[in-house]
Amino acid sequence: MSVNLKLQLRVSNVPDEATEPVLDAVKAVLVERQIANDVVLTARTGEVHGVTPYPMIISRSYLWCPEVEADLTAAVAAVAPAAKCEITWDSPDEP
Repeated sequence: MSVNLKLQLRVSNVPDEATEPVLDAVKAVLVERQIANDVVLTARTGEVHGVTPYPMIISRSYLWCPEVEADLTAAVAAVAPAAKCEITWDSPDEP
């Protein structure tokens, strides 16, 4: 079964020198998961944000979402161990 989901990603506590590496690591995961064109990324001092401006149709989200979360968290930790990765999924179909 497929569901409509919106992704919100916040990476905080990013050292200034790690902003670009974190951004690149997040982009790499998004490309690998084939959602790079669906997520708008922004970076500012100490933080990287990502959001889907519209819902994505995801099949088997109960498996896929935790895998994406693990991939993003691991990729961020590899380049900025002190950074904190927060990921939320919202379904516009649920009341």
